[in-house]
Amino acid sequence: MRREQSGARNSQTRALPFALLLLLLFAALLGAWLWASSRPRLARPSPTKAPLRAADEWVEAVEAAPASSPRLFVLAINGGGSPRQNYQSHLGHLQGLVDILRASGVPEERITVLAGDGGDPGLDLMVGEAGVGPEGWRLRGTAVEDLFSPQAVMGNSAVNGAKLYPATRGALSIWLLTVGQQLRAGDTLLLYVTDHGSKGKTPEDNRIVLWGADENLSVGQLREAFETLDPTVRVVALMSQCYSGGFAILSSLGGSAGEPTGRFCGFFSTLWDLPAYGCYPQTRDKPKVGHSFAFLQALPAAAGSFASAHALVLERDDAPDVPVRTSDLYLGRLLARAARAEQILEEQFVDDLLARAWQQGTAFEIEAQRLDRLAARFGLPSPRSLATLAEAEGFLPKVTDSLDRVAEDLNTSLEEQNRKELRRFLDNRPDMQGSLAPAALKPMDPAERMRLGATLAADLSTSSLVTTGAESQISTKQARDDLKQLAHRMRVRAAVLFRMQTMLESVAGREYLDRRAAEQASLRRLLDCEDLDLRLPRTEWAEMGPAFPPLADDLAQAQTILARATTSSLLDRSPLRGGRPAPELQLVPYRGDLPQVGVGKPVLLFFWATWCKACKASLPELLALAAKRDLTVLAISDDTEPMLDHFFARDRPFPSLVSRDPGRQTMFRFGINSLPSFVLLDAQGRVASAVVHSVRELPSDGEPAPVN
Repeated sequence: MRREQSGARNSQTRALPFALLLLLLFAALLGAWLWASSRPRLARPSPTKAPLRAADEWVEAVEAAPASSPRLFVLAINGGGSPRQNYQSHLGHLQGLVDILRASGVPEERITVLAGDGGDPGLDLMVGEAGVGPEGWRLRGTAVEDLFSPQAVMGNSAVNGAKLYPATRGALSIWLLTVGQQLRAGDTLLLYVTDHGSKGKTPEDNRIVLWGADENLSVGQLREAFETLDPTVRVVALMSQCYSGGFAILSSLGGSAGEPTGRFCGFFSTLWDLPAYGCYPQTRDKPKVGHSFAFLQALPAAAGSFASAHALVLERDDAPDVPVRTSDLYLGRLLARAARAEQILEEQFVDDLLARAWQQGTAFEIEAQRLDRLAARFGLPSPRSLATLAEAEGFLPKVTDSLDRVAEDLNTSLEEQNRKELRRFLDNRPDMQGSLAPAALKPMDPAERMRLGATLAADLSTSSLVTTGAESQISTKQARDDLKQLAHRMRVRAAVLFRMQTMLESVAGREYLDRRAAEQASLRRLLDCEDLDLRLPRTEWAEMGPAFPPLADDLAQAQTILARATTSSLLDRSPLRGGRPAPELQLVPYRGDLPQVGVGKPVLLFFWATWCKACKASLPELLALAAKRDLTVLAISDDTEPMLDHFFARDRPFPSLVSRDPGRQTMFRFGINSLPSFVLLDAQGRVASAVVHSVRELPSDGEPAPVN
């Protein structure tokens, strides 16, 4: 009898884990259904038992994990959205992360990867595009361009060393109710996101794109999800999606708004309202660009320290991103709040703190050296105050816009040349005309059509060598490509200025907290949270691009290309013609009234900007010429009113009449592409000179107006 009772007890004991597992699975599925049903309705999933299998596997993995503490668990997400948005580069980031985690000794069962459609064998990944080859640019803008447009090459998501699960809210719910509920005191969860993101009206509304129509995860929803974890679990985020900085507000997880608790911290590719370069369509088949790639390169170089890796990314990443972390953003909020309380401009408040900080000898020597290295890598002067950044922050975006506009004009011109070359080529090749007929193309498969396009492009290249327009076609393409590269470097530099601002505010913030114990404790909680270390063997940063040339050199190259392009007949769209009436001046007076044009006195238009050193250098000659010839000088700038206020706060020789061109409409009408620029209007309001860039080029009294 006792033996039978003992056997019954043993049977019950053996059945207990199974019963608990069934109960847990039921709770997981119920929780997933309740959580998902409270959100926007999802696209209908394909019939699968994957969620049930996932719950089973995750429970077993956690139960099998050793009981030693602390433990690192990883939840990696690449939603992708749809197959054509799910880029191969993002999958490469997942593979790089898993390789690093395995090298650091993280067990496979503690790594969960939600990617695309998970383990479904269907094609859910855009591997790349198959085009007609390097000469395909000759078909751009022609009637046959669409016939040979690049074809998407699709594949299936797979990561060596990790099993994939669907990147959906349902799968995330199951993970939270299985693995998430098993995390305990001392455990760390690394949340990694390499994906697309969307921007909301506020940071709280920013979202991570998941897999499927209308599948996404907002900051608020992620907050709700993490509130279900043990409050002693540390969550460290590494996020590279667009607008990822919005998720930094989760640093107040479990506490009052804006106050860090130490439960959540993170490293982000960009600010809450800026896209990230790794999400740009042009990078989809480039696995070695963007914040994720840079951070994964930096981790081994930083021996596994996330904080040190972030510092390396700030200094070395040559993408136009603004990497930030929770502690720096917290300091920025403190400074803004303190400046408002003292009723002082934030820039001045920060610069006053910086002046005190730099006076402390070697206290901030490391930060100064980091600023110097960052500046040297990207060809910029090294700043020590926000005021020194203001001038470059004002002009770099404008230079980039000018480069983009002329590059687009060159592209339009190049497409017109391509059309002419194709027409000439087909006139001499009736056999190729037949190959391009719809009846001939219709039965071709995509690969065969691409081969025909490659043959056509190669033949066009060979044929153009004997035509008179070949040299112009090549030079136009080269100028366009050079301008695009210059514009990209300018965008990167604009992002670097934001990085410098963050670094300067971090120095100022630490100086501000010197005697504020409560806020020091909040910062310490964030820094302790960010101190995640995978303890990797230190290696060199494997792939770092060359340093940028000095900004002055790039500006000189840009000016040369712009001058050549704007004087070329290919791009001569200037409305100015000698002797013709001047375009209308649509300006906002800043200092003095707008002069009346065509009432008996010549007017010299001076197009300038507060950031333009060449404009300032031209002032002595400009003022001397105006006095000698009794010219009315009207200075025209598209700078903002505060920028002009700051510029004119210091007394300096300058024309008395200053106007603003906020929408650049007047600059556009006069064909202004670089600064300084001068246009002379005669006493009758007619154009007396074309656009020139030095007052020495203006016609003297009595000279006829040059004809463009």
